[in-house]
Amino acid sequence: MQRNHTHILRGLAAVLFVGLLSLDWLGERAPAILAFTSQMFGAHMAASKADPLDRKAERMQERLHRHFGRSPSLANLRSALQERQRLFATLLTVPFVVDAAPSSIVIPEPWTVSLQQHPLWLTFDLTGNTARFFVDIHRMQEDLTTFGIPGVVRPVHGSILTFAEDGKVLRATTDGVVPVNGLTYDAANVAFLLASALSQGHSSAVSVPLEYEEGRMYLPQEEAQKHLVLLSSGRSNYAGSPWGREKNIEKAVREHLNNIFIPPGATFSF
Repeated sequence: MQRNHTHILRGLAAVLFVGLLSLDWLGERAPAILAFTSQMFGAHMAASKADPLDRKAERMQERLHRHFGRSPSLANLRSALQERQRLFATLLTVPFVVDAAPSSIVIPEPWTVSLQQHPLWLTFDLTGNTARFFVDIHRMQEDLTTFGIPGVVRPVHGSILTFAEDGKVLRATTDGVVPVNGLTYDAANVAFLLASALSQGHSSAVSVPLEYEEGRMYLPQEEAQKHLVLLSSGRSNYAGSPWGREKNIEKAVREHLNNIFIPPGATFSF
């Protein structure tokens, strides 16, 4: 039994001695081991910590070289991408200002505007070796003219195509469009206001002016685009009337009132 204990103690002493030698060997060679580890894994560790914006700039530089044969520096591309992020993060709340509108016209709720909703308003420009993103006023103006502003009901205008005698009266043939009153705006001015606010990143002083405009019925073949003016209007509710009365009213309006043209100074009697 004593012999086994002695054998075990000797084995432990030998292991401890080898461990001490190993630590001493590692201590002498620690700088070399660290340098080797850095060479093997340093590139991967650096890549994992790289800024995503830098990687985007590198990919963008490759695409520009491939398509145009030139590209700005990575620093310039990174700055352009930062500006793009800032522009996309800008959110405007734009109220409307309406002067002299009748109570029947509903003023739209404030308009929420961002480039995330309208990404085509943001344009990339490459001039020489300089890249930038900017808000394109011309695209904004085209969209505002073509598609309008959400919530803003624009006026609708109709046209009289021809006149023809119908018994003792002169009846007009129209394009079928019923004039509707609405609100108008200057698309060029609104585009300028929005582009300035988006570029500066604030909306504290931005509001869109609207003007009330009545729906018009334009006369045919007039060089000056003359139109008829609504002098008055009336409304009569015959809901609940017998079926025969409803049909008589509709027939009278269609045959004796609808599209009747009354020349200036003339008298019309129904």
